[in-house]
Amino acid sequence: MYVVLFMLAKYANYPFEISITDGFIVAASILFPPVALISVPFFYYRSMKGLNKILRD
Repeated sequence: MYVVLFMLAKYANYPFEISITDGFIVAASILFPPVALISVPFFYYRSMKGLNKILRD
């Protein structure tokens, strides 16, 4: 689950680095795993929204 979380966090900010706030969310998910149940769908929807803009061009 952590690998998926890291990939989604990266693709949520695709052309750029992972932001500080996203890094805190990932760190909170590692330290307190139930947070991952919220953060994985959050990063999924953000990454799909961002990648659709890039891939549809």
